[in-house]
Amino acid sequence: MRRAERSAWRAAVVVFGAVAAIARTAPIPLAGGALLYEAGPSPFKAYVKEWSTRAGVQFLLDSPADHPHHHGLMFAVNVGPVEFGAEQPAGRVGRQVGRVQPRVADEGLEHLIEWRAPDGVVMLVERRHLRFQRAAGDRPDRLSWSSELRPPEDGAAAMLTGRHYTGLGLRFVRDLDGAIAYTFEPGAASEVVLEKGTGRPPNDERLTGGRWVVARGRVAGRLLTVAIFGHGSAQRGTRWFTMSRPFAFVGATLDLHREPWPVRADTPLRVRWQLVAWNGQVSDAAVVAELERWAADEATQETAR
Repeated sequence: MRRAERSAWRAAVVVFGAVAAIARTAPIPLAGGALLYEAGPSPFKAYVKEWSTRAGVQFLLDSPADHPHHHGLMFAVNVGPVEFGAEQPAGRVGRQVGRVQPRVADEGLEHLIEWRAPDGVVMLVERRHLRFQRAAGDRPDRLSWSSELRPPEDGAAAMLTGRHYTGLGLRFVRDLDGAIAYTFEPGAASEVVLEKGTGRPPNDERLTGGRWVVARGRVAGRLLTVAIFGHGSAQRGTRWFTMSRPFAFVGATLDLHREPWPVRADTPLRVRWQLVAWNGQVSDAAVVAELERWAADEATQETAR
């Protein structure tokens, strides 16, 4: 980690750390309410609660009865034995607690989040940046998500673990259950997830490599296309988790079920994703063109750092 980055991080901790953990407040709107961000704890996570396209198609599902811990667009991993994705039993799972309200500017936000064990001990500190760009012309909505995870300055190294779906997860609305189609980068290796102890697939869960995944379907009768891009150098090679039955869910995983990831103060985990949503049916070629734009933007930003 460069000295300037370390100093900036410490300054942020000092500024944010001077304020006690906040109580839950109303969701934060971006771009006139196109996106709603729940700052948490809710009571367990900070996440994107709703995303409505320019045509008014809202495609995120928050806390359904079958999986109450599924919250729209969320990011969670396990830290050692502590789960941050699950929410039961309450005394054995962790919470993402913002130190203060997110700082909102220019249709984006920055949020400093403590990942706390059930006893309140801070296991990780996350600096999360979201930037949302509303669709214009024939361009899509674009949401850039970046997170940096590190132990607190006085904390020990943390070992990140998880299941085959652990990482950034998106739960779609009910209209897409059993009616969503996924496509991937041509030639990407894919495998069926087998139920432990049986050797049988529990449903249609898959893990697939490549730079992108695309989900297509209809919400309230309207065509929708959603793509997710991953920054491979930050995620040791993204693996996409997908399923359509009994519910539609897609995730950008870190392969933590195969290889845990140690995180130390001087070697934080940095992840970056871009999510893109179009009204209507969009070709894979249009998806790749959007990926290339994002890659160019990422390269420009990396040069400027």
